[in-house]
Amino acid sequence: MFLLKEKTKKLNANLIISIVTIIFSLVVGVLLITGYFGGYMGNQMRIIFGIILILYGFYRLISIFYKQKQAKLEKEREKIKEAKDKLMNK
Repeated sequence: MFLLKEKTKKLNANLIISIVTIIFSLVVGVLLITGYFGGYMGNQMRIIFGIILILYGFYRLISIFYKQKQAKLEKEREKIKEAKDKLMNK
C-alpha cells in the first residue's frame, strides 16, 4: 500500500511538471511568433523557434493524455486481476 502512495505522489509530481512545461512552451512559442519576445533574433529564426516550441507543447500534451489513459487501463487490469484471483481462491 505504501508503494502505491509513493507511486501516486510521483505521478502527480510528474503531471505537474509536465503541465508547467506545456504551458511554458506554448506561451513562449506564441510570444516568439508574435514578436513580443526574442527581438534580437531574425524574423525567420524567431518564427521557427516559436513553431518548434508550440509543437513541443502539443507533443507533451498528447503524451500526457496517453500516459494517463494507459495508467487508467492498467488500474482497471489490476482490479480485474484481483477480482479474478479472489474468485479463484474461493
